[in-house]
Amino acid sequence: MSKKKKEVSDDDIRTSLDVENPRILVMYSGGACSWAAAKRAASKYGTENMTLLFADTLIEEPSLYKFLEESAEDIGAPLVRIADGRTPFEVFKDVRYLGNSRIDPCSRILKRDLLNKYRSDNFDPSDTITVFGMDYNEPHRLKRVQKLHHPWVCEAPMCERPALGKDAIIQLVKDAGLTVCDLYKDGFPHANCGGGCIKAGIAHFTNLLEKRPETFAIWKKEEGEIRELLDKDVSILKDRRGGTQKTFTLEQLEERIKGRGEQLTFDEEGDWGGCGCAVE
Repeated sequence: MSKKKKEVSDDDIRTSLDVENPRILVMYSGGACSWAAAKRAASKYGTENMTLLFADTLIEEPSLYKFLEESAEDIGAPLVRIADGRTPFEVFKDVRYLGNSRIDPCSRILKRDLLNKYRSDNFDPSDTITVFGMDYNEPHRLKRVQKLHHPWVCEAPMCERPALGKDAIIQLVKDAGLTVCDLYKDGFPHANCGGGCIKAGIAHFTNLLEKRPETFAIWKKEEGEIRELLDKDVSILKDRRGGTQKTFTLEQLEERIKGRGEQLTFDEEGDWGGCGCAVE
Protein backbone atom coordinates (compact mmCIF):
# COMPACT_ATOMS: atom_id res chain seq x y z
CA MET A 1 0.00 0.00 0.00
CA SER A 2 1.39 3.40 -0.95
CA LYS A 3 2.06 5.89 1.80
CA LYS A 4 -0.06 8.99 1.97
CA LYS A 5 1.93 12.07 1.00
CA LYS A 6 2.75 14.23 3.99
CA GLU A 7 0.83 17.49 4.06
CA VAL A 8 3.10 20.52 3.65
CA SER A 9 2.43 23.24 6.21
CA ASP A 10 3.13 26.96 5.87
CA ASP A 11 6.19 26.47 8.08
CA ASP A 12 7.55 23.81 5.69
CA ILE A 13 7.56 26.11 2.67
CA ARG A 14 11.04 27.00 1.44
CA THR A 15 11.27 30.61 0.32
CA SER A 16 15.02 31.06 -0.15
CA LEU A 17 18.25 29.26 -0.99
CA ASP A 18 21.65 29.54 0.65
CA VAL A 19 23.36 29.60 -2.75
CA GLU A 20 25.40 32.46 -4.18
CA ASN A 21 24.34 32.06 -7.83
CA PRO A 22 21.14 30.00 -7.95
CA ARG A 23 19.84 28.49 -11.16
CA ILE A 24 16.61 30.17 -12.26
CA LEU A 25 13.95 28.13 -14.06
CA VAL A 26 11.07 30.23 -15.38
CA MET A 27 7.83 28.41 -16.15
CA TYR A 28 7.35 30.42 -19.32
CA SER A 29 3.81 30.30 -20.70
CA GLY A 30 4.31 32.95 -23.36
CA GLY A 31 1.90 35.25 -21.58
CA ALA A 32 2.75 38.85 -20.81
CA CYS A 33 2.89 38.20 -17.06
CA SER A 34 5.40 35.35 -17.40
CA TRP A 35 7.63 37.70 -19.42
CA ALA A 36 7.33 40.41 -16.75
CA ALA A 37 8.10 37.84 -14.04
CA ALA A 38 11.20 36.70 -15.94
CA LYS A 39 12.32 40.33 -16.34
CA ARG A 40 12.04 40.94 -12.60
CA ALA A 41 13.85 37.69 -11.87
CA ALA A 42 16.59 38.69 -14.32
CA SER A 43 17.00 42.03 -12.53
CA LYS A 44 17.37 40.22 -9.21
CA TYR A 45 19.48 37.20 -10.19
CA GLY A 46 20.89 37.94 -13.63
CA THR A 47 20.44 35.71 -16.69
CA GLU A 48 23.64 33.66 -16.66
CA ASN A 49 21.91 30.73 -14.95
CA MET A 50 18.37 31.38 -16.23
CA THR A 51 16.28 29.05 -18.41
CA LEU A 52 12.87 29.86 -19.91
CA LEU A 53 10.82 26.65 -20.13
CA PHE A 54 7.78 26.53 -22.43
CA ALA A 55 5.41 23.54 -22.69
CA ASP A 56 3.68 23.62 -26.08
CA THR A 57 0.07 22.40 -26.36
CA LEU A 58 0.36 22.55 -30.17
CA ILE A 59 -2.76 24.71 -30.49
CA GLU A 60 -1.19 28.04 -29.59
CA GLU A 61 -1.90 31.25 -31.52
CA PRO A 62 0.82 32.23 -34.08
CA SER A 63 1.58 35.56 -32.42
CA LEU A 64 2.35 33.74 -29.15
CA TYR A 65 5.14 31.76 -30.82
CA LYS A 66 6.49 35.00 -32.25
CA PHE A 67 6.36 36.64 -28.82
CA LEU A 68 8.20 33.69 -27.26
CA GLU A 69 11.18 34.13 -29.56
CA GLU A 70 11.25 37.93 -29.29
CA SER A 71 10.80 38.00 -25.52
CA ALA A 72 13.47 35.36 -24.87
CA GLU A 73 15.93 37.50 -26.83
CA ASP A 74 14.78 40.57 -24.89
CA ILE A 75 15.34 38.81 -21.55
CA GLY A 76 18.67 37.35 -22.65
CA ALA A 77 18.03 33.77 -21.54
CA PRO A 78 17.68 30.54 -23.54
CA LEU A 79 14.19 29.33 -24.41
CA VAL A 80 13.56 25.59 -24.11
CA ARG A 81 10.45 24.17 -25.78
CA ILE A 82 9.04 20.81 -24.72
CA ALA A 83 5.90 19.05 -25.94
CA ASP A 84 4.02 15.82 -25.31
CA GLY A 85 3.09 15.63 -28.99
CA ARG A 86 -0.65 15.70 -28.44
CA THR A 87 -3.18 18.51 -28.41
CA PRO A 88 -5.65 18.97 -25.52
CA PHE A 89 -8.38 17.43 -27.69
CA GLU A 90 -6.27 14.32 -28.33
CA VAL A 91 -5.59 14.02 -24.60
CA PHE A 92 -9.33 14.16 -23.80
CA LYS A 93 -9.97 11.33 -26.25
CA ASP A 94 -7.06 9.25 -24.97
CA VAL A 95 -8.06 9.55 -21.30
CA ARG A 96 -11.76 9.39 -22.23
CA TYR A 97 -12.65 12.50 -20.26
CA LEU A 98 -13.72 15.97 -21.38
CA GLY A 99 -11.81 18.54 -19.36
CA ASN A 100 -13.76 21.21 -17.48
CA SER A 101 -13.25 23.89 -14.84
CA ARG A 102 -12.88 21.26 -12.11
CA ILE A 103 -10.66 18.63 -13.75
CA ASP A 104 -8.02 19.48 -16.34
CA PRO A 105 -6.24 16.45 -17.83
CA CYS A 106 -4.83 18.70 -20.56
CA SER A 107 -3.07 21.00 -18.08
CA ARG A 108 -1.78 18.07 -16.06
CA ILE A 109 -0.45 16.02 -18.97
CA LEU A 110 0.63 18.71 -21.42
CA LYS A 111 1.88 21.26 -18.88
CA ARG A 112 2.47 20.25 -15.25
CA ASP A 113 3.75 16.69 -15.75
CA LEU A 114 6.06 17.73 -18.58
CA LEU A 115 7.40 20.82 -16.82
CA ASN A 116 7.97 19.00 -13.54
CA LYS A 117 9.72 16.06 -15.23
CA TYR A 118 12.04 18.38 -17.16
CA ARG A 119 12.87 20.21 -13.93
CA SER A 120 13.54 16.98 -12.02
CA ASP A 121 15.72 15.61 -14.83
CA ASN A 122 17.79 18.77 -15.30
CA PHE A 123 17.75 20.73 -12.04
CA ASP A 124 18.00 20.18 -8.29
CA PRO A 125 16.04 21.72 -5.38
CA SER A 126 19.29 22.55 -3.63
CA ASP A 127 20.34 25.21 -6.15
CA THR A 128 17.27 26.09 -8.23
CA ILE A 129 14.54 28.71 -7.90
CA THR A 130 11.39 28.12 -9.95
CA VAL A 131 9.69 31.30 -11.19
CA PHE A 132 5.97 31.49 -11.99
CA GLY A 133 4.08 34.22 -13.83
CA MET A 134 1.32 34.90 -11.32
CA ASP A 135 0.41 38.51 -10.54
CA TYR A 136 -0.44 40.46 -7.39
CA ASN A 137 -4.07 39.29 -7.51
CA GLU A 138 -2.95 35.69 -6.98
CA PRO A 139 -0.94 35.40 -3.72
CA HIS A 140 -3.22 32.50 -2.72
CA ARG A 141 -2.12 30.63 -5.83
CA LEU A 142 1.53 31.25 -5.02
CA LYS A 143 1.14 29.75 -1.54
CA ARG A 144 -0.58 26.73 -3.06
CA VAL A 145 2.16 26.32 -5.66
CA GLN A 146 4.85 26.55 -2.97
CA LYS A 147 3.18 23.72 -1.07
CA LEU A 148 2.59 21.57 -4.14
CA HIS A 149 6.18 22.00 -5.34
CA HIS A 150 7.89 21.47 -1.97
CA PRO A 151 10.89 21.12 -1.51
CA TRP A 152 11.53 23.39 -4.51
CA VAL A 153 11.83 27.12 -3.84
CA CYS A 154 9.15 28.90 -5.88
CA GLU A 155 8.78 32.62 -6.51
CA ALA A 156 6.28 34.82 -8.33
CA PRO A 157 7.97 38.22 -8.80
CA MET A 158 4.78 39.86 -10.09
CA CYS A 159 3.11 39.18 -6.74
CA GLU A 160 5.60 41.64 -5.28
CA ARG A 161 5.55 45.43 -5.37
CA PRO A 162 5.25 47.46 -7.46
CA ALA A 163 1.91 45.83 -8.24
CA LEU A 164 1.01 45.94 -11.92
CA GLY A 165 -2.29 45.02 -13.56
CA LYS A 166 -2.61 43.25 -16.91
CA ASP A 167 -2.98 46.51 -18.87
CA ALA A 168 0.16 47.94 -17.29
CA ILE A 169 2.11 44.77 -18.07
CA ILE A 170 0.97 44.77 -21.69
CA GLN A 171 2.07 48.40 -21.93
CA LEU A 172 5.53 47.27 -20.78
CA VAL A 173 5.51 44.72 -23.60
CA LYS A 174 4.72 47.50 -26.07
CA ASP A 175 7.37 49.78 -24.57
CA ALA A 176 9.94 47.01 -25.05
CA GLY A 177 9.03 46.85 -28.74
CA LEU A 178 7.76 43.28 -28.49
CA THR A 179 4.80 41.69 -30.24
CA VAL A 180 1.59 41.89 -28.20
CA CYS A 181 -0.24 38.58 -28.60
CA ASP A 182 -3.33 39.01 -30.74
CA LEU A 183 -5.52 37.33 -28.12
CA TYR A 184 -4.93 40.23 -25.73
CA LYS A 185 -5.98 42.64 -28.47
CA ASP A 186 -9.21 40.66 -28.85
CA GLY A 187 -10.04 41.04 -25.16
CA PHE A 188 -9.03 37.63 -23.85
CA PRO A 189 -7.60 37.47 -20.32
CA HIS A 190 -4.82 35.06 -21.33
CA ALA A 191 -2.88 34.24 -24.49
CA ASN A 192 -2.77 30.45 -24.39
CA CYS A 193 -4.43 27.55 -26.22
CA GLY A 194 -5.35 29.69 -29.21
CA GLY A 195 -8.06 31.51 -27.26
CA GLY A 196 -9.93 28.50 -25.88
CA CYS A 197 -9.63 26.88 -22.46
CA ILE A 198 -11.61 24.20 -20.66
CA LYS A 199 -11.47 26.37 -17.54
CA ALA A 200 -13.01 29.32 -19.39
CA GLY A 201 -16.58 30.43 -18.80
CA ILE A 202 -19.54 31.47 -20.94
CA ALA A 203 -18.33 35.05 -21.40
CA HIS A 204 -14.96 33.79 -22.64
CA PHE A 205 -16.46 31.45 -25.25
CA THR A 206 -18.96 34.11 -26.30
CA ASN A 207 -16.00 36.39 -26.99
CA LEU A 208 -14.32 33.55 -28.88
CA LEU A 209 -17.41 33.08 -31.05
CA GLU A 210 -17.52 36.81 -31.81
CA LYS A 211 -13.81 37.48 -32.33
CA ARG A 212 -12.54 34.12 -33.60
CA PRO A 213 -15.42 32.10 -35.06
CA GLU A 214 -13.04 29.65 -36.81
CA THR A 215 -11.42 28.75 -33.49
CA PHE A 216 -14.80 28.49 -31.79
CA ALA A 217 -15.90 26.09 -34.55
CA ILE A 218 -12.91 23.85 -33.83
CA TRP A 219 -13.69 23.71 -30.10
CA LYS A 220 -17.37 23.06 -30.83
CA LYS A 221 -16.50 20.23 -33.23
CA GLU A 222 -14.03 18.64 -30.82
CA GLU A 223 -16.46 18.85 -27.92
CA GLY A 224 -19.10 17.15 -30.07
CA GLU A 225 -16.72 14.36 -31.08
CA ILE A 226 -15.75 13.67 -27.47
CA ARG A 227 -19.41 13.60 -26.41
CA GLU A 228 -20.07 11.06 -29.16
CA LEU A 229 -16.99 9.00 -28.24
CA LEU A 230 -17.97 8.85 -24.57
CA ASP A 231 -21.69 8.58 -25.30
CA LYS A 232 -22.29 10.90 -22.36
CA ASP A 233 -24.02 14.25 -21.86
CA VAL A 234 -20.88 16.18 -20.93
CA SER A 235 -19.78 19.71 -21.75
CA ILE A 236 -17.05 22.23 -21.07
CA LEU A 237 -19.51 24.89 -19.87
CA LYS A 238 -22.34 24.70 -17.34
CA ASP A 239 -25.75 26.40 -17.43
CA ARG A 240 -26.47 27.60 -13.91
CA ARG A 241 -29.63 29.57 -14.60
CA GLY A 242 -32.51 29.03 -12.20
CA GLY A 243 -30.25 27.83 -9.41
CA THR A 244 -29.57 24.47 -11.03
CA GLN A 245 -26.54 23.20 -12.92
CA LYS A 246 -26.74 21.33 -16.21
CA THR A 247 -24.59 20.69 -19.26
CA PHE A 248 -24.31 23.53 -21.77
CA THR A 249 -22.51 22.65 -24.97
CA LEU A 250 -20.76 25.09 -27.25
CA GLU A 251 -23.32 24.24 -29.91
CA GLN A 252 -26.09 25.28 -27.53
CA LEU A 253 -24.24 28.48 -26.71
CA GLU A 254 -23.95 29.33 -30.40
CA GLU A 255 -27.64 28.58 -30.98
CA ARG A 256 -28.66 30.75 -28.05
CA ILE A 257 -26.61 33.70 -29.32
CA LYS A 258 -27.09 33.36 -33.07
CA GLY A 259 -30.25 31.36 -33.56
CA ARG A 260 -32.40 33.09 -30.98
CA GLY A 261 -30.58 36.39 -30.93
CA GLU A 262 -30.58 36.12 -27.16
CA GLN A 263 -28.65 38.71 -25.19
CA LEU A 264 -26.65 36.95 -22.51
CA THR A 265 -25.64 38.67 -19.29
CA PHE A 266 -22.50 37.77 -17.43
CA ASP A 267 -20.95 37.94 -14.03
CA GLU A 268 -17.89 40.13 -14.60
CA GLU A 269 -15.57 37.67 -12.84
CA GLY A 270 -17.12 34.23 -12.71
CA ASP A 271 -18.29 33.80 -16.30
CA TRP A 272 -14.86 34.51 -17.81
CA GLY A 273 -13.20 31.68 -15.96
CA GLY A 274 -9.47 31.38 -16.35
CA CYS A 275 -6.59 29.08 -17.02
CA GLY A 276 -3.95 28.45 -14.40
CA CYS A 277 -2.14 25.44 -15.78
CA ALA A 278 0.60 25.61 -13.12
CA VAL A 279 -1.85 24.90 -10.29
CA GLU A 280 -3.60 21.58 -9.75
